[in-house]
Amino acid sequence: MKYSLLLLFTLLTACAQLPPLFATTSTPQAKVSGCSVQVGILISLTGPLGGGRNQEQLNSMEMARDEINAQGGILGCPLQFVIKDDASVIEKGTAAAKEMAEDSTVAIIVDTRPANAVLAAMVTLDRYDVPVLTPAVSTNLITQIGYRRIFRLAAAQSDIIRTLYNFLQTLPKAAQVRSLATLHQLSTSGRPLFLAVEDEASRRGVALIISEEYKPLSKDYRQQLRRIKSANPDAVLFDADELQDGVAILQQAKELDLNPKMFLVTTGPFVRTAFLRAGSFNEYVLVGSQWTADVPWRDDSGQNAQAFLQKYSARFKAAPDHPGFIMTYTSIYVITRALEEAFASAPQNLTNGPRVRAELTPALRRLKMPNSLFGPIKFDEDGQNQHPVLITQVLGGKYAIVYPEAFRVQAATVPVPGWTSR
Repeated sequence: MKYSLLLLFTLLTACAQLPPLFATTSTPQAKVSGCSVQVGILISLTGPLGGGRNQEQLNSMEMARDEINAQGGILGCPLQFVIKDDASVIEKGTAAAKEMAEDSTVAIIVDTRPANAVLAAMVTLDRYDVPVLTPAVSTNLITQIGYRRIFRLAAAQSDIIRTLYNFLQTLPKAAQVRSLATLHQLSTSGRPLFLAVEDEASRRGVALIISEEYKPLSKDYRQQLRRIKSANPDAVLFDADELQDGVAILQQAKELDLNPKMFLVTTGPFVRTAFLRAGSFNEYVLVGSQWTADVPWRDDSGQNAQAFLQKYSARFKAAPDHPGFIMTYTSIYVITRALEEAFASAPQNLTNGPRVRAELTPALRRLKMPNSLFGPIKFDEDGQNQHPVLITQVLGGKYAIVYPEAFRVQAATVPVPGWTSR
């Protein structure tokens, strides 16, 4: 299976290039001085992908670093970042990843970039002994290809799709979904997403009656949407990496009076506050989400998301737009916790770069972190965190958690009103 996935990834890559917050469970007594822990950060700060959510992610990691160092660092060793900006160029990022991998003082690399960039770098990084943590990318391939030292904090696409189907099965008879149409982008993430949708549909007895593709930033999706309308599905599921695509698809669905029982989307730009501000056509859209500000998760100090958002806004004079910031923030605490647990009895070994790398990978696999602002953290044997997926719906211009029941803050509105009835 992993060989098949590796072949799929190879083909996709080729196509793409044509107070304190967290307290540790234990309180280590021994500390070491005259040392530092270096964490590599791969990020797109400039170029087409620069700014915006990427700057937010760096901001949140710097907040975590400063908080940790204010509490004495990691067993007395200050936490430091080695930041590499790939300028939104995959090859440049891969070269930077190799440079950090060859620097034994870098304990781990946090790769915040899109799926195709992460996967391209992993082809190189898998030859080295450095662990890699990717906070926010959900593409299944990240942890399914078989890379030995990759860890992912966010839920995978397949988990998001599975939770969406679980939600659909709880709906009343009038809102039951027996047929589904998909519209997915031609990208590293789009095709695997469709495969996950197709696989889950066959398991649940849902008829996948039409599947359409589009090229990102095409601007005009009417041809695909007309075919979907003719098929008359109960629900339409689509994805996008770019906000412009998601907005245009909904605008044109309204223009064509495409009225399924519901529109379903997965993370990406649909979890941004910018999506909420884009127009009223987003009302009632159901979103497979990783996190919202209303989720009840707290860190070990008892602090919740709202308190953290206030601190972030106070420091950076603006509220974050994309929830990826909470994943990158949490990733720094995950690394800290794993290192403290691994070296609690021998903190002097934190000065030994190769030893730190060798111990950190198994420490991350053993890690059980029940409390964080991103929920409980526990990686499986493939490096996938078992993160609970949330289904939210845009109601009254805000995201409301409608599933699972344990997190629900409002009942879903389904079937959704037709465009002319809103």
